[in-house]
Amino acid sequence: MYKRILIATDGTQYSTSAIIEATEMARKGGGQVFLLHVLKDILNSDPFGAPSPEVADILYDSAKHFVNTFKGMALEDGVKNFETIVKQGVFVNDIIETAREKEADLIMLGRRSSNIIKRLIRGSSTSRILKLAPCDVLVVPWASLIQWNTVILALDERHFSEKTVGKALAIAKSEGSKLIAMAISSSEEGLKRAEKNIAIVAKQSEAAGVTSGCISAMGNPVVEIAGAVASKKADTIITSGPHSWGLRETFIGGFAERLIDSTYCSVLIVRG
Repeated sequence: MYKRILIATDGTQYSTSAIIEATEMARKGGGQVFLLHVLKDILNSDPFGAPSPEVADILYDSAKHFVNTFKGMALEDGVKNFETIVKQGVFVNDIIETAREKEADLIMLGRRSSNIIKRLIRGSSTSRILKLAPCDVLVVPWASLIQWNTVILALDERHFSEKTVGKALAIAKSEGSKLIAMAISSSEEGLKRAEKNIAIVAKQSEAAGVTSGCISAMGNPVVEIAGAVASKKADTIITSGPHSWGLRETFIGGFAERLIDSTYCSVLIVRG
C-alpha cells in the first residue's frame, strides 16, 4: 500500500495511535518507517537571549528516548526498516522538509482539535500540512484502530478526483474492504454532479471486483458522511484535497479538514 511512511510527533499522546498504526502497516506491507519528533524552539533562558545548552540536551535526550522506545517495539514486531529523527524547529515546516528528503509516500499524523480562532490567527497544523504535503496524508485519532473493514469514499462533488477513486479501489481490493462511496450535495445542481460521479465509481468498482455501496443525496456532506461512519461502523474515510483555499476554508476548514474534525475515524487524504 505505502512503502515509505513518515510519522510526525511532538511527543504528545495524540500521535501514539498514528505511530502504532504506521508500524502495523509497515509490518504487513514490508514498508519503511521514519519517526520524526519535532522539538519546539527552546525559549531563551538568560538576559542576553542565549538558549541554555543544558535544557537543549535534556529535551533532545528525552526525545531520542521517546522515539527509540517505539523503534524497539517496532523491531520486535517484525518491522525491518525503522528510522528515528529528532529535529528542533517548526512542526509543520520540518514535517514537509523531512517528507521531501525521505521521499515519503505517506505522512501520518495524530489528530488534535482545532477551532476558528486558531485558524484565523495562524491556521491549524493539519490544514497547513494538507496544503503543503508532497504526498498522501493519513490523520489518525487517538485510540483509533484501522482495520480497513468498511471504508467510506467521501467524494467532493465540486472536485472529482480519479486518483482518489483509484486509491480507494486499490486499498479496498488489497484489504478486502467493503467500500461505500458517498457524494452528498446541498444544491440541486450539485446533486446532478454527485450522481454522475457516483455512477463512475459504481462502474469502476464492478470492474475492479470491489464490493461497494454507492450513495448520492441532498444534504450537508459532512453531517451525512459522519452519520454514515457511525451507522456503518467505518474505520476509515478516504477523500481528496485540498483543491482551493479561500475565506470559507479559513473560517471552517476545507472539506477534508471538516471531515477530520467531525468524525472519530481515521481520514486518508489523497494528494492530487
